[in-house]
Amino acid sequence: MRIAWRIFLLAALHFGVLVAYPEYTAFAPITVFIIFLISCAAVIAATTLMSIVGLGKYVVMNFIFDVVMVIIVGALLLMFTPQASGVRPFDRVVKGQYPTKSDIDRGLAKFGLKSVDHIKSGLDSAAGKIGDGLSDAKNVVVKEIRE
Repeated sequence: MRIAWRIFLLAALHFGVLVAYPEYTAFAPITVFIIFLISCAAVIAATTLMSIVGLGKYVVMNFIFDVVMVIIVGALLLMFTPQASGVRPFDRVVKGQYPTKSDIDRGLAKFGLKSVDHIKSGLDSAAGKIGDGLSDAKNVVVKEIRE
């Protein structure tokens, strides 16, 4: 189960870098996929080793491992994801140039997803419908109890 969680973390991290820095070259997805495969192999080996040694049973050790893994793999991704401008995402972060909302919207669009505002309004609408459904259900239950 820990391996599945860690691979999910890695996949989310890799997806996040491609979304946050959408000006990547045609070779960037291949580069990111190769880094993903290497990091998955390393995580599987390290998780197995931690389990054999007995460190895998400690929640704190697992948490520390997850944090260190995300930092190291995130830094590697930022250093090696090729950009059309020639400026690595790592260099942009070091200079304090973080991804903007428009960067994220363009990155989501490259994957065929809607903008952040569209997703948020959809979630708000769904939450409203759920709230209405719960109110209706409550009214039905109260009506049934009274009868």
